[in-house]
Amino acid sequence: MTTNNFPYRTSFWCEQEPQRAAPLKGSTQVDVAVIGGGYAGLSSARCLKEADPSLDVALLESEYVGYG
Repeated sequence: MTTNNFPYRTSFWCEQEPQRAAPLKGSTQVDVAVIGGGYAGLSSARCLKEADPSLDVALLESEYVGYG
C-alpha cells in the first residue's frame, strides 16, 4: 500500500480522499476472487453476479476501488 500523500496519489475522479476499509483479517472462501478494482475488475465481478447471482464474488483492491 502507498502512504497517505493525498491528493498526489489519488484518482482524478475523486474530489476528496475516499475512506478506506480495514485490511482483511483471517480467511474466507468465495467462488470467485477478482483481483483489482479498476474497470476490468469491476466489470468482471458485476458480469459474474449478473450471470449467476448465487455466486459468492469477492473484489479485492489494495488501494481503493477506482484508484488507477
